[in-house]
Parts: sequence; structure tokens; C-alpha cells
Amino acid sequence: MLVNGVLWPVLKLSKGLHRIVLLNACQSRYLNIYFENSLGQKVPMKMLRVDNDFYKKEVSVDKLLATISTRF
Repeated sequence: MLVNGVLWPVLKLSKGLHRIVLLNACQSRYLNIYFENSLGQKVPMKMLRVDNDFYKKEVSVDKLLATISTRF
């Protein structure tokens, strides 16, 4: 996977909450997106919106299925 010109990127973050925006810019690929801690365990994410449509409550997920041109 290539992200912002980096092959299989790794970003080390401090503990706490971080807000990020994801965009699947692939023309013909669906992506399973998830985050792992240093032990290789999946980290739960709190979803706030999908494609500018905000949820009424936070939704906690372990992974995301990003279809073509989906924004999270």
C-alpha cells in the first residue's frame, strides 16, 4: 500500500485521541482499513461520519471497508 508516497507507512502516536480523515482514492479497489498497536492487536476506532453524513452517536469499529472514493 502506498500512502502519500510512502510504501506501507508506520506512524507512531502518543497516547490519547487523534482525529484523522481517510479517503479511498483507488479507482477500482476496496480497502479493509484497521490500525494496530505495537503488540499487533487491532485498535478500536470511533466513527463520527461517512461521506459528510454525521452519525447521531459515535460508532465503535475494529476495521473499515472503504469502497471506491469513500471518505471517513
